[in-house]
Amino acid sequence: MSLRVLFIGLPDMGTICLRALTKAGINVAGILAAPKDNSAYAMFLEETKGYNLPVLFYDTLKDEQLLTSIKELHPDIAVVCSFSKKIPKEMLDIVPMGFINCHPSLLPDYRGGNPYFHIINNGEKFSGVTLHFMDESFDTGDIVAQQKFAIEKFETMGTLFNKTNFMIADMLVKVLKDIESGNPPKRYPQPKEGNFKKAPMIDFEHGANRIDWEKTAEEIDRFVRACNPFWGAYCFFRGCFIKIYAASFEKKKHNFPPGTVVKVKSDYIAIAAKEGLFFPKVLHVGSYFCSDVRDFIKFSAPLAGEQFE
Repeated sequence: MSLRVLFIGLPDMGTICLRALTKAGINVAGILAAPKDNSAYAMFLEETKGYNLPVLFYDTLKDEQLLTSIKELHPDIAVVCSFSKKIPKEMLDIVPMGFINCHPSLLPDYRGGNPYFHIINNGEKFSGVTLHFMDESFDTGDIVAQQKFAIEKFETMGTLFNKTNFMIADMLVKVLKDIESGNPPKRYPQPKEGNFKKAPMIDFEHGANRIDWEKTAEEIDRFVRACNPFWGAYCFFRGCFIKIYAASFEKKKHNFPPGTVVKVKSDYIAIAAKEGLFFPKVLHVGSYFCSDVRDFIKFSAPLAGEQFE
């Protein structure tokens, strides 16, 4: 049986998975374009040009013309690889074998739009990826595949993002091949409710990525890695906007106010935080200057007693 697959996705997961499916010989019957209000709309359209496949456009996912166009593709199954809109029931009902969603966490934990940030910010030791059939709620349908892995000591949102994208692409090819061969994976229902960890979207545009120096040094280090590279954790020094992309920390008792420069040498700055010291390593200063801490010290000459805010 050769499946006809409707593909729905956004970069980067979407482009990586689409390439993997076509390379593996999966019969992609058509592609649903990115939402027009998504920043990746133009990028995704450019990516689809190399596949010579039908691309379906729409104003809303409930457009009658869109639903008719999907029916005319005669898809057996659909896959969703990162998508910013909820798939309506009218569309779910069109595809006989259902929609498989690709989610970068070990469901039912970290349902939601940004697992990457929360997994690192919460200090998880393990994470994973999940393929599940979609229902009318977000990330609650039957699980068909999962893979677990350890979170590395210096994991960032970016490294976790890349790792899970390629892992998901491999799993998706395998699941679709198994279905084609008549050996579909078992479906495991998820509990709909429970005390699960959540992964809501973060409002970075309104300051959610600002460093709170009242946090512990370890918490600030995790926060910096959880914001790297897409937003960057920010603060202010001498009134100048600064993003910090990499750092280290030391657990140490002290009596300095949070955010205070405790010590400066040619190759490090020690900043006071709760229950320890924080050492920025890579900084983006203002609009122009991105450097390691040595260059920042050389050009800015921070002094002990000054304040990061």
